[in-house]
Amino acid sequence: MMNNQRGRTRLNRLAAFLLFVMVGLSACGGEAPTAQIGATIPVSSPTLAPSPTPSPVPPKVLKVCVAEDPGNLFTYADASSRALSAVIAAIYDDPFEQNPLGMDQPAGILSQVPSQQNGAIRFEPVPVSAGMMVADAYGNPAVLKAGLLVRPAGCEDGSCAVAWDGSAGFMMDQESISYAFDPNARWSDGQPLSAGDSVFAFQVAQALVPQSKTWVMDRTADYQSPDGTAVVWTGIPGFRSQDAAAFFWNPLPAAVLASNAIENLADMPEASLTPLGWGPYRFGERDASSLTLEKNPFYAHAAEGLPAFDQLIFVIQPDREQAIAGLTDGSCDVLDGSYALEQLGVEALTALAQSASLHWQGWDAVEQLVFGITPVSYDDGYSAWSGERPDYFGDPRTRQAILGCLNPTDLAAEVLSHYLPSGTSLDALGLPTLAGDPQALLTEVGWALPAEGEGGFRVALGVANVLDGTKFDLTLLTGQSALARDVAQAIVTRLGQCGISVSWQSMPVEQLYAPGPEGFLFGRQFDLALVSWQAGLPGCALYASDSIPNERNFWIGTNLAGFADPAFDLACAKAREAESSQTCLTCVGLEPAFPAIPLLPHLIAWASRPGLVPDGVTDLGRLEIFSAP
Repeated sequence: MMNNQRGRTRLNRLAAFLLFVMVGLSACGGEAPTAQIGATIPVSSPTLAPSPTPSPVPPKVLKVCVAEDPGNLFTYADASSRALSAVIAAIYDDPFEQNPLGMDQPAGILSQVPSQQNGAIRFEPVPVSAGMMVADAYGNPAVLKAGLLVRPAGCEDGSCAVAWDGSAGFMMDQESISYAFDPNARWSDGQPLSAGDSVFAFQVAQALVPQSKTWVMDRTADYQSPDGTAVVWTGIPGFRSQDAAAFFWNPLPAAVLASNAIENLADMPEASLTPLGWGPYRFGERDASSLTLEKNPFYAHAAEGLPAFDQLIFVIQPDREQAIAGLTDGSCDVLDGSYALEQLGVEALTALAQSASLHWQGWDAVEQLVFGITPVSYDDGYSAWSGERPDYFGDPRTRQAILGCLNPTDLAAEVLSHYLPSGTSLDALGLPTLAGDPQALLTEVGWALPAEGEGGFRVALGVANVLDGTKFDLTLLTGQSALARDVAQAIVTRLGQCGISVSWQSMPVEQLYAPGPEGFLFGRQFDLALVSWQAGLPGCALYASDSIPNERNFWIGTNLAGFADPAFDLACAKAREAESSQTCLTCVGLEPAFPAIPLLPHLIAWASRPGLVPDGVTDLGRLEIFSAP
């Protein structure tokens, strides 16, 4: 309507202008044109130019190529794969993240980080009685009974623990952690996300209990939302921890899932294929070859322009060579860890690094050498005269000396030189070292070198619980991977240089990790074993006394070494109650007692096109901050 009015105005002005020109020409003496009375002067309407249509702006797309289908996306199905982890990180945010100063801050759905300072972490004395589930002095769940070593109210570590005498009125501290939800938190469909969704997730976990959460569940007394604005975790009496993130249960959309039987959730499309989340991306489409996510408009950081991409496409490309070529032709922006690029070898990785950015995820030392300190045959008593395997490792100085002989930092550099491009720094490994001469320490223990000119290996000469003349002769058990082979060869060579004879035996993983009591590892029937844990530095809790594989725990305990030291148990419990990052074997202040030696990282390599990944990002858990062109 407005355009028509403007057109008529322009036409009227044009007619007036023509009349003015005609009058002007007549006044100048020219003959005026003769007009016929009643004649109509044809006037053509001007053609208006159409308004330009803006060119559509193509969406910014990030393509992450994965070697396998991520599979089931239900967070409490206890599924695990490298491809899955990147998808989960895109759909959900961790409850807390670190700011540029290295401090924890809430990320998305919570309003604060719980602490004692802000009153969200509290310890209240409560009465306990026989038969109750409590935490013993080491932080482990136990049924309260007379004689159990526990920490009374006000006792913060094992130094003030007492044996419960069965008296009534005994008090122990009970911890509670309150998680306040952001009232503006939203699911990716725009519906409110509340504390009740976290309580629902806990109820689901109670029924399904993923193996990764068993430790948390065993130390939980209650998990409720008293007012709908916050959820409160309550621990069993006697348990203490400052690691608030460990006891928070990531929410599930109760409004969508709660009407279904819990045991069926893992197979429901709404939970397993296209789940709702609160992270930077939400589901768009899924087919056999790709999974497309869209920018989540309800993301907590959407106002900050995050995520940088409009679409995130996980491209399922099983062929590694084609995926690598995709970094050049544009079909892949990122190759995730599912391609096992670390197995390519140094030459191929060096070539790849010339056209792409290589990233090394998880510099955590997880390949470790475990000492068979207490074989299962010692459980009924050990005597040097019984014909049992000699007590090679009973003296902790022997274990220290072997650490020095191996020199893990140097060993890692040697072994990983076959896998890492030149110039890759290993400074972040933080592997243990021995101050002093390992050869002299072995001699001090009583492992004597043969007389000059005789050759051979060390023999016992005054070693406690070992018959004089016993040869220091060990067997090393490993799996059959190329990395295990390289590590084993390095161990045999380095210990041989210290006068320790080592024979190497490799076997299939299913044989090596067979259940006890028949299995080699869980049956505690080995001298030395190369063990690979799935993630993270080997935690001290792996070697707690109550984790020794035996009949009581159905031969599935993680303390394969059979190591038992009350001082170590107490130090480990204190470390676990402080921060989860301080529970490694070398973090508890008792390094000389270690039952295992962290050797080198479990390598996980991934690649991206140059300029895409911000500095300092080592994994795919922060896809929202990747740089769009």
